[in-house]
Amino acid sequence: MFDLGLAIPPGHFRKAWIHPGLMLKSLFAVLVAVPALALIVVKSVDLARPVEVGIVLMAISPGAPVALRRSLDAGGQRDFAPALQIAVAILAVVTIPLWIAGLDEVYGASASVDPNHLARQVFIAQLLPLGLGIGLNRLRPKWAAALGCALPGWRVSCCWPSPRWR
Repeated sequence: MFDLGLAIPPGHFRKAWIHPGLMLKSLFAVLVAVPALALIVVKSVDLARPVEVGIVLMAISPGAPVALRRSLDAGGQRDFAPALQIAVAILAVVTIPLWIAGLDEVYGASASVDPNHLARQVFIAQLLPLGLGIGLNRLRPKWAAALGCALPGWRVSCCWPSPRWR
């Protein structure tokens, strides 16, 4: 995420503000439509329960750190994809626990996710490294360009020790 932040120039989030409808449609697709569709599909196919649950859990867990890179590599809009990734990551702190509560009803289970733990994970794995890269690019664009060229694809967030939060 740090290396992606290095490549985001200042003002790159304007499209998200200029076209809020696009952002809302995208957020709906990622946070509501895809999980709902996954749930419908797994319930209509004869799958083992652990497979069902695994597929649905993947569908309700948007914003993986690799999603932004894959989106950009696949030709995603460079002036929109980072803003969407940040919005999805932040909203996941709320939507994942809500989906888990709903899935408890569907599956007759009692699972839970601590929103505070989830928020820390999102911050450490995505927002902090991305923000540091964007900040360096904004404050020292020449340094960011040199670092981005020297370390293409390098993932600082994967190299930092993961703190234990309790």
